[in-house]
Amino acid sequence: MHSETLMSSPVHHDSGTSNGEGLKAWRSWLDACIRFEASDPIVKSDQTPKVRVKGSLKGLQTKCPMVLMFQVARDILDETQYEYFKNTGSIDFAYDYDEINRFRVNLFMARGK
Repeated sequence: MHSETLMSSPVHHDSGTSNGEGLKAWRSWLDACIRFEASDPIVKSDQTPKVRVKGSLKGLQTKCPMVLMFQVARDILDETQYEYFKNTGSIDFAYDYDEINRFRVNLFMARGK
């Protein structure tokens, strides 16, 4: 697959950064999906997030440390969802970004991250 960069604004399961920082990062990745008409955001901890645009992966100009991914989970999941995620290591849900855009999400841990 072709990849290029686009601009865009057993681990302890309660890791994280500060409240709201995960939501800010999450919305910036979804903003990139909307702006670039991407079909999929692909975010892995300790890597550069990517979006799939017309079949090609495009990197966003940011990094995603593992603690930020845990903060994303803490910020976008409600308490029940977060407990389920902590206990099972994965969760599927829908995320309503706004009145027009809704995303299907699979959030999961692999090898503890």
